[in-house]
Amino acid sequence: MPDLVIALIGAAVLAAIQLTGAALYTWASPHDARDVWESYAIVNGWWFLAPLSVLRDARWHWRQRHLRTPQGGPGALLARIAIRITRGRNHA
Repeated sequence: MPDLVIALIGAAVLAAIQLTGAALYTWASPHDARDVWESYAIVNGWWFLAPLSVLRDARWHWRQRHLRTPQGGPGALLARIAIRITRGRNHA
C-alpha cells in the first residue's frame, strides 16, 4: 500500500510540473489555442511531436514576418509581390 501512495504522489508531482511547463510555454508565446495542446504534448513526453511543432512554429513566424498576410497559403507570396508592385506604382 505505501508503494501505491508514493506512486500516486509522484504522478501528481509530475503532472503539476508538466502543466506548469505547458502554461509557461503558452504564456511566453501565445499564438493560438493549438499551441496550448502542442506544448502540453511536448512537456507531457510525446517527444516525437516536438520536431513537427518546432517546424510549424518556425514556419508560422517566418510567414508572419515576411508575408504579412493573415492566411499565408500558396498565394501569399504572389500577393506580397503584387502589393509591392502596386506600392511602387503609386509612389512613383
